Amino acid sequence: MNKSVVITGGCGYVGLNVGKKLSTLGYEVHLVDLEEPKENISSWGMTFTKADICSQKQVCLSFQPIFKYTGVTVTERSKAPD
Repeated sequence: MNKSVVITGGCGYVGLNVGKKLSTLGYEVHLVDLEEPKENISSWGMTFTKADICSQKQVCLSFQPIFKYTGVTVTERSKAPD
């Protein structure tokens, strides 16, 4: 089974460096932040989703990349507009 992680605030200094380290350890890293990454994260094998963690809908959609490993799906309630 693949190891996957979502890092909120992933484009800040700490989040980005934690993501790089986890990527080198074999994790599938998904960064979530309001700001775009300031460097090329694809070279590290990371993905990015622009989202506000205060929004239930945006959080659920941001976590979709790791839900595929758990069988969890986004509910109709989480698809509703904020």
